[in-house]
Amino acid sequence: MKKTLLLTGAAAALGTSILFGVVSGNTEPAENDIAVLQGREVVFEALPAAPAVKGVSTSQASSKVLDIAGQYLGADYLLGASTSRTDAFDCSSFTKRVFSQLGIELPRSSSAQAQIGEAVAMDELQVGDLLFFATSGSGGVSHAGIYAGNGEMVSAQNGGVKYAPVDEGYWADRFLFAKRVS
Repeated sequence: MKKTLLLTGAAAALGTSILFGVVSGNTEPAENDIAVLQGREVVFEALPAAPAVKGVSTSQASSKVLDIAGQYLGADYLLGASTSRTDAFDCSSFTKRVFSQLGIELPRSSSAQAQIGEAVAMDELQVGDLLFFATSGSGGVSHAGIYAGNGEMVSAQNGGVKYAPVDEGYWADRFLFAKRVS
């Protein structure tokens, strides 16, 4: 899409930062010389809108992950639950189920899920990021949850699928890291 811009004295006062397109015409202005263009029309090619950044949650995707996770609130906790079940989950079968409904295939175990995606700092969490915790004596990844915003996660844990705070108490003490997947 071609656009036309008329440079005036006010634009010239902005300096070379106004030069963002390809100048067309019979003469080429000197590099960084806006004064040469003052009062002239400049035709430039407009760039298309930047594509969405892969892996960054949008409000629509964030809402969708919570809608899907919410379908399973109250489902039983069952260690080793089959990924085909929807009445009972362990932590990783739950995250796998929710993300598969978003078109994202995760590995079956929480430790394998922890190996994919991009690391995210705790202060940069977005709804839908995966959270990983050490809940066994090994100190390695043994629990996964989905960040739900406002310092909470939704996960399959003792007591079933539910929301729990991650910024204090039990989960805060066991938090290892977060990942963003797409």
